[in-house]
Amino acid sequence: MLLLIGIGIFRDYGVSWDEKTQYKLGVEAVETLWHGKPWPEDPGRRFHGPVIEIVMTVVERLMHLKAARAIYFERHFINFLTFFAGVGFFYLLASKHFRNWRIGLLGALFLVLSPRIFGHAFVNSRDIPAMSLFIVAMFTLVRFREKRSLARAAVHALACALLIDVRMTGILLPPLTLGILLLDDWRRVRDGEKLSKLREASWICGYLVACMALVVLFWPLLWQHPVQNFLAAFQNMSTKGFGGYFMGEATATPVPYWLPVWIVISTPFLYTTFFLTGLGVLCLAFFRHPIRTALSRPDDLLFLLWFFVPIAAVIVLGAGIFDEWRHVYFIYPAFLLIALTGVKFLSDRAAKASLSWLQPAFVMVVSGSMILTAGWMFLNHPLQYVYFSIPSRLADGNFELDYWGLSYRQAYELILASDSDAVIPMIPSSSPGWSTVNILTPEQRRRILLVRDQKYAKYILDNFNDASYEKILDPEDKLASISAGNIEVLAIYGNVEWEPHDYGEKSPMPDTAMLFFEK
Repeated sequence: MLLLIGIGIFRDYGVSWDEKTQYKLGVEAVETLWHGKPWPEDPGRRFHGPVIEIVMTVVERLMHLKAARAIYFERHFINFLTFFAGVGFFYLLASKHFRNWRIGLLGALFLVLSPRIFGHAFVNSRDIPAMSLFIVAMFTLVRFREKRSLARAAVHALACALLIDVRMTGILLPPLTLGILLLDDWRRVRDGEKLSKLREASWICGYLVACMALVVLFWPLLWQHPVQNFLAAFQNMSTKGFGGYFMGEATATPVPYWLPVWIVISTPFLYTTFFLTGLGVLCLAFFRHPIRTALSRPDDLLFLLWFFVPIAAVIVLGAGIFDEWRHVYFIYPAFLLIALTGVKFLSDRAAKASLSWLQPAFVMVVSGSMILTAGWMFLNHPLQYVYFSIPSRLADGNFELDYWGLSYRQAYELILASDSDAVIPMIPSSSPGWSTVNILTPEQRRRILLVRDQKYAKYILDNFNDASYEKILDPEDKLASISAGNIEVLAIYGNVEWEPHDYGEKSPMPDTAMLFFEK
């Protein structure tokens, strides 16, 4: 069902802010692989893992795609497939952990019915593939812990390497792997099992060597001076600037509660309630018997570390986080696994309660909440990623909205449908507005003229991002707007100073070519 939904809607999304850079990275990476050209020097591309972009570019060339619109559709579909795979592995991971396929299925539904995550699933080729690969790596780690073998070590090493070569945050996996394996060895020794130190060490060393080798193999930047370039990439990640629009202010100073606030306000309230319940259950167990619980429930410890260690690292190090919390979306599956612990706890209590209606009521509340979330996603398609669990009046004007700029596509299509002029001059307020023309049809592109001076534009499109979400244009000139969840995310203004010009018969821009504008 999820795959069919994805096939049905992947063409509906606009072009996000980072897609221009990611597309260029893929092209340059393939040129390096096929023609030996130097690796890109621009820091925005040089230090980003290229694995997903290489796949997208190779598929593009195998399919002989030339039109920009077709290329973006292909990219969005492949990106969705990474999310689809992540959902599948999350089902396997949750089912294995709870030994219950129903809980696994519920967890998969929670992941799909997370509006922010779902909205990113088509247009974010950095954070969604990283989240999915983190799920895969955790699943392979659980299997490797259960049964040590070179084959399972190699599979886990491959998953970790691919993750690192998509997002540098994947370097969390090797220490987690090492720690959980050593903890498991300690448990086995305490239980009286005789271990071969040489054999156990071989599993760990084999994993680490394979992981390092595969990281280098899949990242051409590391083919020369691998240690030096890897450290440079890590430094680039850790020194990125912090900033964004948060609680009514534009800030460039690290805020320690940035992540907790964003997670709560952008996650369905039901999931947060279950998470807090599950967290309480786990904390109580670890508080009462810390060593015994850690040894008997290593996966629960692993999931807690998966969620809290990155948050602690961001807070302590003041790491560069911007655009809400998408850079750490890879912790969201851990959030849901802890939430499922809460679901199981409450469901078990309801089943044992003397009130016969309690368990059916619990099921109805969960089902009703999920239906409401699905309804919101349907009504606000394709802007699901601008979701808030708090009332719209509290979110509007206080937090980042359509920072990706996906609403520009809807705005262009609205103008083209309502204005009959052969050529229509417009000016967007932020970078995605310039890139979005690449996903329009040739007929639509022929009628658009993007201008750099506002006085020559008939229409001004503003998603408020460049002005810290302050609406600086005259509201009396507003002609239409695009909204998500009753929040205006883009406004279309008419330019009262504009005068008609004769643009002739010549198309203002090529019909199908990939165009790159520098705002």
